[in-house]
Amino acid sequence: MLCLHQQHHHYQRRCWIATIATLLAIIPSSLSLQPPRHTNFDAIVETSHKMSLSSDQIDECSTSQKDSIIRDTILKESRGYDIHSPTNVPKRSSYLSWDDYFLAVAYLSAQRSKDPHPVRNSRNGACIVDAMGRIVGIGYDGFPRGCSDDCLPWASSNNTTSSSLAGTDNGDDGSSNILPWLETRNPYLCHAEINAILNKCSDNVVGGRMFVPNFPGNECAKFIIQSGINEIIYVKDIDEDSDSSRASRILFEVAGVKMT
Repeated sequence: MLCLHQQHHHYQRRCWIATIATLLAIIPSSLSLQPPRHTNFDAIVETSHKMSLSSDQIDECSTSQKDSIIRDTILKESRGYDIHSPTNVPKRSSYLSWDDYFLAVAYLSAQRSKDPHPVRNSRNGACIVDAMGRIVGIGYDGFPRGCSDDCLPWASSNNTTSSSLAGTDNGDDGSSNILPWLETRNPYLCHAEINAILNKCSDNVVGGRMFVPNFPGNECAKFIIQSGINEIIYVKDIDEDSDSSRASRILFEVAGVKMT
C-alpha cells in the first residue's frame, strides 16, 4: 500500500510540473515581468542623514535644493528645456500685483453706480477676496433691489438749495440751506461694502480681505466685522476727521480688523 501511495504522489508531482512547463511555454514574452528597479541607496543614505539633522537645517537644505530639483525634473521630463537658459523668453515684469488688481476691480465696480457725484467724494466700489486669493464678492453704491433709480433722490447730505427754492422765509439774500435728510440719498443708499457682502458667491467671507477706494463708514464697518472679514485695504479716507471714520477706526481696532 505504501508503494502504491508513493507512486500516486510522484504521479501528481509530474502532472503539476508538466502543467507549469506548458503554461510557461505559451505565455508571451511581452507579458514577462520587468526586472526590478535598482534601489537608490544614495537617496536612502541622504534621507537618513537628513533625519539626523535639526529641523532648521532640514528647512535650509530643502530650500537650497528645491530650485535644483525642479530644474532637473523639468530638464528630464521636457527632454531638454533648461529653466535657467539665457535664451529663454522672460516673463513680463510690469504686470499688476494682486492687490493692485483687486483694487482695480473695486474701482471698476464703482463705475456701475448711478451716483452722480464725483468718485473722489463718494461712489464707492468693493471687492472681497478669500484666503486663497479668489474674488468672492463685488459691490457698488446703489439703491436696494427693486427700488427705482429714477424715483429716489441722489443728492448728498452736502447738497444745498437756495432758501427761495426751498420756499422758506429766511430772507431774500439767496443764502443756502442744507437739504432735509429724506431729500438726500443717505437714508436709501446701500453702500458698496454691504452689497459686496450680501452678493458673495461663497458660503461666507470669514478670513477674507476687502478692497475699497474709500475708507468705510461706521455703518459699513459693523457689517464688515460681523461678516468675519479681517482686513480692509483702502486708497483714501476723504472723511478722516469725521465722526463716522473715527467710529470705524475704533471698531476695526477693537475687533482686530487690519487697516492697510
